[in-house]
Amino acid sequence: MLQEDRRRNGAEGAVARFKDTFVTGNNVLTALFCPPDITVLPPAERLAEERRFNAIRVFWDGCVRAALFRRTDTDINTDEYEFDRERVAQDLGRTPNDVDEAGRLIAEKVRDWISEPLPTHRQRYMQELRALAFALVEPQAHVGPAERVELFHFLVGVTTVVFQFLTLVPAQQAMVAEGIHREPLFRQGISEDLARVVPEALLGRLSGLRFHYDETDSRSTVRLQYVTFRSAPRVLLYRLHHLMRHDGREQGPAVLLASATSLPGGEPNIPHPVGSRSRSAPKRWDSRMAQ
Repeated sequence: MLQEDRRRNGAEGAVARFKDTFVTGNNVLTALFCPPDITVLPPAERLAEERRFNAIRVFWDGCVRAALFRRTDTDINTDEYEFDRERVAQDLGRTPNDVDEAGRLIAEKVRDWISEPLPTHRQRYMQELRALAFALVEPQAHVGPAERVELFHFLVGVTTVVFQFLTLVPAQQAMVAEGIHREPLFRQGISEDLARVVPEALLGRLSGLRFHYDETDSRSTVRLQYVTFRSAPRVLLYRLHHLMRHDGREQGPAVLLASATSLPGGEPNIPHPVGSRSRSAPKRWDSRMAQ
């Protein structure tokens, strides 16, 4: 898929923006269905947009997860799809029947796309899957027709790969514990000693993909990596006090963060407007300390 996009669109394709970045299904869903900058919206519109995006995310993840892990070829309804169709319908401005029917058909098409060996049939299933998804939720107007096609194809690929890795990682850890393997099949970015003291993420491990194009004189290849973070992301902690806002509660958990690296203007490596709200004043400098 990445190579096809590269051949068709070169370095300026719709997927090229994700090169050398941490990619999750949420990133691609944002590019397809969200305004370019949600922070400029009035508070009421921003809250509605956040609820809409959360509904899209929960719905999409539930459909793909059902397609991958439910042992059925066809589902009667979406009762076990791990999303509340009443809530999703309300936030998307659709009826519960619309959500139920779309979710069931989308899961079926994802199953067909995964299991189909013939490229022409897989392409047809992808077209039908895209039509079902866009009939329920229309992409943003600033996303062109060709870009919609490329981004949706990328979304399906990213989501299915990440969910399969999320299943493999605990399985391979269990095999190490049982002595089947001597060490994990996937490399750890930190030592085991350090991993024992790293706090686990409150909402589960953050997982995604990263890809890079290796250019040579003869050909271009793609290097794909699966990336998972064990600790809680700083942005999650920074927004934790807004945790209950979608339930109508203004006040959430109280959080006090202390950082020795954050600057008042935010960090250039973090793509969020997160800065320090207060700074601790240093003690008066004593010239004798410099001796």
